[in-house]
Amino acid sequence: MRLTLRTLLAYVDDTLPPAQAREIGTRIAEVPEAAVLMQKLRDVIRRRRISAPNLTGPGSGPDPNIVGDYLESSLAPADVVELEQLCYRSDMHLAEVAACHKILSLVLGDPVEVPQDMRERMYALGRSNKSPLPQQEASPSAAVAAEREQAATAEQSMRSTEALFEDGIPDYLKRGPGSRRWTTGAFVLLLGIVWLALFMPDFHTWKNAPPEQEGTPEELVAQAEPKPDAIPEAPATPAQPAGAASADGQPAKVPAAPAAMEPNAVVKVGDDNTVPLPEPLAVPEPAEMPEPKEMTKPAPAEVAPAVPVVPAAPALPVAFAGGDGVFLHRDASGLPWMATNEPTLLKVGAQYASPVPFSTELQVGNQLVDLRLEPGTLIQRLPGVEGETLALHLDRGRMELMRVVAEGHPRIRVEVGSRVWTIELTEPGTIVGVAVDLPEPTGLPGTGMLRLGGGIQVAAGVAMIALGEEAPIRLAPDTGRLAWPQVGMGVMPDPVLPGFPWLNADQTVVTSAATTYARMFAKEFMMGGSVADNISPVVDNRSAKLAEFAVQTMALTDYLPGMVRGLKADHEEARIAAIVGLRTWLVRDPANEELLRGELGRSFRDADVSPIVRLLWGYSAADAMNTETSAKLVALLGHEEIAVRELAFYHVAQLTGRKYDYRPLDPPARRRAAELRWEDHLKRVGALVAAQN
Repeated sequence: MRLTLRTLLAYVDDTLPPAQAREIGTRIAEVPEAAVLMQKLRDVIRRRRISAPNLTGPGSGPDPNIVGDYLESSLAPADVVELEQLCYRSDMHLAEVAACHKILSLVLGDPVEVPQDMRERMYALGRSNKSPLPQQEASPSAAVAAEREQAATAEQSMRSTEALFEDGIPDYLKRGPGSRRWTTGAFVLLLGIVWLALFMPDFHTWKNAPPEQEGTPEELVAQAEPKPDAIPEAPATPAQPAGAASADGQPAKVPAAPAAMEPNAVVKVGDDNTVPLPEPLAVPEPAEMPEPKEMTKPAPAEVAPAVPVVPAAPALPVAFAGGDGVFLHRDASGLPWMATNEPTLLKVGAQYASPVPFSTELQVGNQLVDLRLEPGTLIQRLPGVEGETLALHLDRGRMELMRVVAEGHPRIRVEVGSRVWTIELTEPGTIVGVAVDLPEPTGLPGTGMLRLGGGIQVAAGVAMIALGEEAPIRLAPDTGRLAWPQVGMGVMPDPVLPGFPWLNADQTVVTSAATTYARMFAKEFMMGGSVADNISPVVDNRSAKLAEFAVQTMALTDYLPGMVRGLKADHEEARIAAIVGLRTWLVRDPANEELLRGELGRSFRDADVSPIVRLLWGYSAADAMNTETSAKLVALLGHEEIAVRELAFYHVAQLTGRKYDYRPLDPPARRRAAELRWEDHLKRVGALVAAQN
């Protein structure tokens, strides 16, 4: 019996006959690769939080019908080889096929238990459909029976049909007695009466309704306005009697209002039918108000002079003028990254990115400065101050500034890390390139000094460069490139440093294949949709180039699940992009390691999480000279997890500059031959790198 993945699945799920099971067990013990695959089968089924292949869209897995044909042994041999190779490379697909085989084995291997009540219901339905007609009473003679049968043929057929139909219907679906129908009708009638009582208009309102007004809208408005003679006059103030004034010319005191009567009080009526008024209350004389004292003004307190605030300049419009692909943006509110290819104004506080392999053209003001973002660049627009043309934070990547017109004095503020640089383009045609390369760690936290790569270079014209409040320096094509200085070091260009090749258009060659891949990758984006949702499945694309672009986009937008997914990609290019993205992301925040461990636990075994994290922190040149560390790295080249093998080879190749024909995705036999070469290297040198005296 052949030792294939299908037979191993049957052996694991115990569906083989005893003789074949013993034969397969013997062969597994003899073949180490089969034993490794058996252990892998058991591990992927028990692994927690393993992802599932997508059913549709980019990066989707094989069609479920193909998997079904494979499990039924009805798939074509060529398709069998392709599916098994996919399962060997991808733990996710291997777990999916193994789980389907186990479920089918459990369902088809054990008989289905049918509840007794369901059996009785099924038997009852069968008897009702096949039950004979009700037997008629025996007739005294054959002639009378024939006569009765002939007379009641129609009635019997109709009744028998109704009887059979009623017997086959459950009790809760049979027609109820007439009392139920009468009750339902009465209830509906009552509802109708209540509805009429609630919504019937009052007939008296029809009779008392005012007559309709006729005329144009202007006339109706005039009729609605109140007339002057219709306004009621205010009651006249009663005249004051002549003797109402006092002798000193002051107005007489107005008597107080009568006190309110107590409730239920008895009032006597006089003979002349008059009601006596109550005695007026005595009003006290008003007290004399004291003269106001002269107020003294307090001495004004000394106010400290206000710190002058630098006025914020009105932000010049910065527009996305186009490019050769897709432009990513995210608002300051922290919403997911979105994709667009239409003209867009850059907002202050928002982030913008140009993913690989696309470049982006931005226009500042009325063609005052042209800004070009190279592939893999992430910026954020900052609020500017008086005298600044543009303020940006360059997180990573490369950008090109070019002064277009002669008017104005373009000054661009660029934040790199925690330092602020000012770039002044002194003459038209000046071209300045700014690059920021994120560092990769060379050991555990606190074991090495990390520095940003890149710098500033002038490709044409002259620019004045200033760091913070320091005096600006002149930078021109003949002065060399300016590297990012260390803290406390002076700003000085170095003519020995190589220039940026991307600033020279003559050195940039775009092939037709690159254009085709860029066009294909642009189609994976949904304009206005989430970048993570659209591009994360492309990590599993069959095209190595598209998978690499997808992982680089996940790294550019700091999407951790997408980068971890890239560690298990089928293509070496995608795995390397995931390693670089995770290593540069890991050192940016001390809390990132805990987030990384949690995400790795969803896709890898718990025993593999710590080795992967340690490998992502990297190794230094001193570690390469250590015998024990070198032996551990070489031993990891034979690990069963592809991500661990890729990480180990990434470091030994960078530290030594050698490969020895090792490929992490090669079959075990070929990998073993390359591992023996690495072991011989350790025996000859003593470590990955020879110790320096």
